[in-house]
Amino acid sequence: MGNLLNSLANMLMKKKKPLHIETISRFSTQPRDFPQGNLLLYRVVFVTRRVGFATGTIDLGGLEVCQVSSFNKIWATHEGGPDNLGATFYEPSSIPEGFFLLGHYSQCNNKPLFGWVLGGRPSASDPSSLARPTGRETSPSPVEPDGSNLPQGGSDDDSYWLDLPVDDSTKVGVKKGDLDTANAYFHIKPMFDATFTDIAIWVFYPFNGPTRAKLEFLTISLGKIGEHVGDWEHLTLRVSNFDGTLKSVYFSKHSGGTLLDVSQLEFENGNKPVAYASLNGHTLYSKPGLVLQGNGRNGIRNDTAKGKAVMDTGVRAAVVAIDHLTTVEPSWLSYSRKWGPKLSYELAKEIERVKKVLPGRLKESFEKVISGVPNEVLGEEGPSGPKMKNNWNGDEKY
Repeated sequence: MGNLLNSLANMLMKKKKPLHIETISRFSTQPRDFPQGNLLLYRVVFVTRRVGFATGTIDLGGLEVCQVSSFNKIWATHEGGPDNLGATFYEPSSIPEGFFLLGHYSQCNNKPLFGWVLGGRPSASDPSSLARPTGRETSPSPVEPDGSNLPQGGSDDDSYWLDLPVDDSTKVGVKKGDLDTANAYFHIKPMFDATFTDIAIWVFYPFNGPTRAKLEFLTISLGKIGEHVGDWEHLTLRVSNFDGTLKSVYFSKHSGGTLLDVSQLEFENGNKPVAYASLNGHTLYSKPGLVLQGNGRNGIRNDTAKGKAVMDTGVRAAVVAIDHLTTVEPSWLSYSRKWGPKLSYELAKEIERVKKVLPGRLKESFEKVISGVPNEVLGEEGPSGPKMKNNWNGDEKY
């Protein structure tokens, strides 16, 4: 009987899967795009320090901080939270000599261990920085390639907008775009007191195609709904200024987005994260497949898949803005009007036209889907430029 019990115990142990958090997520500490000690790169992306980029510590102006990512487990629970796997709590296992602990770390158990805390010490410039603060205990015209003849300044007053060429043959070519000559536009900005650098990568699509909707078991085309001229999309790389490694990527979506850490990303050619642009709409996702914009089984389709149409944003990269540094920005970046015309068709009539061909019980589902879709998806107006969007400044996650 004892041998039988031992055998059963061994079988159960073999079937038990380790938690994701028991795997440590690792990423190259020396990405080729961020060489350690590169003074030129430091001057571009990080302006508060007086030493090289990615050297392990950061001087915040009186407080020098380091990043600690080795931990000892304190306590864990295996219920609740995402996937009902619980969470684990840690304390730093070692802190560099002379630094003081500034916090502990906890993480849900549904993904590999990927986190850090900060250690701090007074910097040479201000040895009193860790002291408690006393008293504060508590008519159409052709646009030039560089946009130099676009109206500058002001606000979106509908006085101007960009449109496709008048000539039909030229119009078709512009709508299709050209990946071989397309540029990626970089906006560099320090984040969280310059402990991180955000690299927002913007891509312009000349035309947004028609929207499709999934209603129960049917996929239907919405005709002209969703079509509009001009579409700006972006993703943001968040890089640690401690060691120059990529920590997370923000994928933009209509009126929002998603921030994912590197353990949730796909990579190609070593250290290049992969993003998938949805069919016609160009919303960015970290994985291929179908994402429904709606509730339950009904919604606007965002389809992505692996394919041959690939853009390496590092090949034709153009840095257009660097926060906290005096730079010459391209003229088109300050164009505050719309990058496309207002729609000439009546949206209500297009919606009614689609409803007429739907079976009775799907009409109500269709109305609910449409009522929850933002105007930029429906295509009522052309989009604004990157610098005019709310996520241009600060942490776009919030």
